[in-house]
Amino acid sequence: MESLVDGYTYDDRTCETCVLAKNEVRIIWIPIQCTTTSLELVHSNTCGTSATKSIGGAIQFIILINDFS
Repeated sequence: MESLVDGYTYDDRTCETCVLAKNEVRIIWIPIQCTTTSLELVHSNTCGTSATKSIGGAIQFIILINDFS
């Protein structure tokens, strides 16, 4: 490290950031139910304000995603 960073000095104290960065991430797998019909579950998100206007002059839009398809 000393050759890579000017002014680097070794410090023997425990760094909280280093400890947190080395923690293991535990993923909890929760079974999910799949949809069986169209429009049973629809995901949505709004987007904007866009610098480019649509043909109709809108600067925001909404995205709808059907989970079944």
